[in-house]
Amino acid sequence: MTKEINVNFEKPKGSTSFMIILLLFISLGMFANYMYIPALPLIAHDLLASNGAVATTVTAALVDCGISQIFHGPYLIVLAGKKL
Repeated sequence: MTKEINVNFEKPKGSTSFMIILLLFISLGMFANYMYIPALPLIAHDLLASNGAVATTVTAALVDCGISQIFHGPYLIVLAGKKL
């Protein structure tokens, strides 16, 4: 005999609004990069740093966005009600 298991997952109250806010924060990081990249020569001049040193901060920001996707992605899937 096959026993049927009925599992109902209910989303917590307010999870949709929280997911929208989380998505906005995630996109904010990439938006900041689009504003930051054109200003690199001015930042290097003002801080008396080399262009290479300032460009390294862009790499660090992109790595940070990539690492944050590892944590945000599964959390958004759980909030959406899908199984991993």
